[in-house]
Amino acid sequence: RGRSEQGRGWYYALNAEALSDFTSLLADASSSDVSFVVEGRTHRAHRCILTARCEAFRVMFNSSMREGKKPGEHIVVREASHDAFMCMLRFIYGGDVVVPQELAVELLGLADRYLLEGLKLLCGLTLARMISVELVTRILCAADCHDMTGSQLKQQCLDYIAENYHTVVGHPNFTELETSPHLLTEIARAVAPRVDETRQPPRHPERRETIDGRIEPMRPIKRLRQVIHADDEWGDPASSGETCTPWGPLA
Repeated sequence: RGRSEQGRGWYYALNAEALSDFTSLLADASSSDVSFVVEGRTHRAHRCILTARCEAFRVMFNSSMREGKKPGEHIVVREASHDAFMCMLRFIYGGDVVVPQELAVELLGLADRYLLEGLKLLCGLTLARMISVELVTRILCAADCHDMTGSQLKQQCLDYIAENYHTVVGHPNFTELETSPHLLTEIARAVAPRVDETRQPPRHPERRETIDGRIEPMRPIKRLRQVIHADDEWGDPASSGETCTPWGPLA
């Protein structure tokens, strides 16, 4: 057993070292064969690594898409910040990355766009720790659009909103959901059971509880006697000038 554990330790150490070596290639422009331009900044990369690790890049480089035709050609990346794109590249090369909270929402969208399920999982773990009154609506929208199948992030957001409904609805960021009516519907469904729990059971004046706890209809004569003696509820018919019946005053 000791040798087995020692062997696993060596394996993990060698694996981490290998991944670190791959990540260091991002800084090696001499062996690169593709360039990305993000927010005006150019970064070199390697088609073989991108193709092996990312389905979206594999399709790009092995298809008739313009980006895949000429080795060494600059590929302009739009709709992504420089920091988020570099974080994604570090994940592709090294297999792991620390997801900064300030990039988590954007990086989740990038991971969805480039079909990186592992990176989506890491983003989801970070976002789950960020759920708060201020951020829950933004995280909910991101989870609804980009999160991986089977993730609990969206449900965690709905549960949080249901538990802190008045505070979340009163926050200015809740207006971000105005363009997502289907999410408002899901929030209403999540809140409904909690509202039902706070309601008092309905009163049934025409029923009574027996000694053993059963509810049975009250006999008409007993109900009539209750009505006759309920002056404190209906008032005195003679003083009000109204005609009183067992079902209430006549207009």
